[in-house]
Amino acid sequence: MKETPIIFSAPMVKAILEGRKSQTRRSVYSDLCPWGVPGDRMWVPESFQKCGCDACRFAWPKKGPHGIAAFREGYRGPSCAAFTPSIFMPRWASRITLEITDVRLQLMSHWVWALTFRRIA
Repeated sequence: MKETPIIFSAPMVKAILEGRKSQTRRSVYSDLCPWGVPGDRMWVPESFQKCGCDACRFAWPKKGPHGIAAFREGYRGPSCAAFTPSIFMPRWASRITLEITDVRLQLMSHWVWALTFRRIA
């Protein structure tokens, strides 16, 4: 089983968290699906804000007692630290893990991978 990061926009992350999204389509660049086969997992990196307490600040990048203070999606509080872009999120900090249940090719205006998944974490 392999784990691969897959980036979604903030509205799509919200839909996954609410259980309204269970499929995504990605452009075909090769004859092998780079996200895997049924049974493999994908994790979703998000824009995030590190916790500013001393215990977490000195433990980073390992998981401190608080680790992540906030994720940008749905955040409404004061911002005392800048948000870090999703491409820099470490695997341990991801709150969304998806298991691939089906992979198939679909012809839209061009060929795309249609990935069906279920949220497991």
